[in-house]
Amino acid sequence: MVRNAHRELRSRSFAIVIALLLSLASCVPHYHPAGCEKVADVATAREEALKREARESLKIGTKKDAVIRFFESQKIPVRFDRNEAIGEIYIHGGCAPKGCGTDHLLLGLRVDVDAAGTVLSEPVVVSMFTDCL
Repeated sequence: MVRNAHRELRSRSFAIVIALLLSLASCVPHYHPAGCEKVADVATAREEALKREARESLKIGTKKDAVIRFFESQKIPVRFDRNEAIGEIYIHGGCAPKGCGTDHLLLGLRVDVDAAGTVLSEPVVVSMFTDCL
């Protein structure tokens, strides 16, 4: 009986130590390579420009050929899937957040279209780091 209580106490103590170590590890500053802030600024500027230009060029009523030209002008491959025009590219994103394996940033653009490829809604631009836990 005493032996089981001792064993249980050791298990709990071990679990507490592991929990403390994990919480301390999350407080350690994340290392970023030199110059990542400059790269991050470029990536942010690219995303903001894409948002602005997509709003200006992909207005409701824009025809399919103009949609294709816009994606091409942005060097984003486009595909029409169901009722959306979708395209993604991967760019160097700069300072990846803690928990991400790389600094690859997915930059995506999508817009709702009808069966003929005519724009039905405002475009949506999204970005996110890949290889994150």
